[in-house]
Amino acid sequence: MEFISLHTVLNGIANNIKPLSYTAEEIKFKDSAPYIEFWRNAYPEMDRERRLSEAARDLNMALQRSTNPPQWWAYDDEQGFSVEDESVAPEGMELLKKATTLSNRKQDARAQHISDCMERDWDPNVIEMAFDMDATWPPRQSFFRDHQIGFELGAITKLLELKKIKHSPFINPFSMSQRVAFADTGPEGIIAWWDGAMNASVHFKRVAVTPNHAAMLLCQLDPLDKKNPNCIDPEGHSNDQTGAGEFNALLYAFEDLERAQPQNRTLQDWVCIAQRENRKYHDWIDDYLLALDVLKVPTAAEPRLTEQKSVMAVTKHRLKSRAPAILTAEINQAKEIALNPQDAQCIWGELCKLAESKTGVMIGYSSDGVQYRGKKYQKDGVPDVFTLQNLRHRIKRESARESVKPR
Repeated sequence: MEFISLHTVLNGIANNIKPLSYTAEEIKFKDSAPYIEFWRNAYPEMDRERRLSEAARDLNMALQRSTNPPQWWAYDDEQGFSVEDESVAPEGMELLKKATTLSNRKQDARAQHISDCMERDWDPNVIEMAFDMDATWPPRQSFFRDHQIGFELGAITKLLELKKIKHSPFINPFSMSQRVAFADTGPEGIIAWWDGAMNASVHFKRVAVTPNHAAMLLCQLDPLDKKNPNCIDPEGHSNDQTGAGEFNALLYAFEDLERAQPQNRTLQDWVCIAQRENRKYHDWIDDYLLALDVLKVPTAAEPRLTEQKSVMAVTKHRLKSRAPAILTAEINQAKEIALNPQDAQCIWGELCKLAESKTGVMIGYSSDGVQYRGKKYQKDGVPDVFTLQNLRHRIKRESARESVKPR
């Protein structure tokens, strides 16, 4: 008998639900470009949330109305494999309940974000949307639990067929031992997980990653996984963070740059390009690079081969997303003012206010982010830009470094 996780079952059902096309005409802010831009950017995520909520609702109803529902399974740490464990049923049903209401809760958060920005005359695309962390999927306090509990494959498939719930082929490519490795909060566990799940170390060693492969990897699709139909047709994929919209946006940007400036680029080069252009991508790569950075493990690209000879020196790449130290004082000042100095959204709001008043080296902010006088400004007079994503990365790195300091 084969175990199938709740995460995989929900994604299989959600992927078979027809996407909806949203239009700007549905939004009441027709005359305000920033608000139209905010909603248009949110469309792909809104549709994934809707499909996930519908999938959770259908599965929840099927389980509750079945006279002979499938038994719940859970990974057993001592035995090292999944076993029947009906004691996790309440936990599983609670996860389904939260997933069912996810779409409505996130829409309420977006509406509140728009209202707050209108009241303060802020650009909703610059200020990070605030919402209850419990509104994420999966909920933060039960992070990764949806991978560890689930059902026996044959039993859940039989139920879905009986209830006429359509689903895409279930793909459960990772072993539970890898999942447990990732559940370890330490950086070693994160590296072990993504090396097993995405062949991360293999891809980061390549000296010439194609735009298509880079876009796939930034959407958590492994080009080496030929058994996954989503890797054959990336535009049809949908996970908890990316979908066709994000893949196509990344691919378009990468191919455009490759045509304009053809050269060999590593995966980390592509990540930096995505960050520079504020392209949305799956955060597995950020977690992996952060873990490497904390442990001081370089991503070593393999030797580049030239027509004349093989260059045997190994090129070591460091995280290029490290925020410039020149903004440290300004960020610390924003933290002191912020209601929650650990929350990126609170810090960002205060940092934008400081930028608007031209505090320190900051000279204002635009839809691209906070503008300041950095290396680029000193060189050609064009303001450097510090984004919300840069701030989140800095906070994550600081937290990770604090966690590994000797006590």
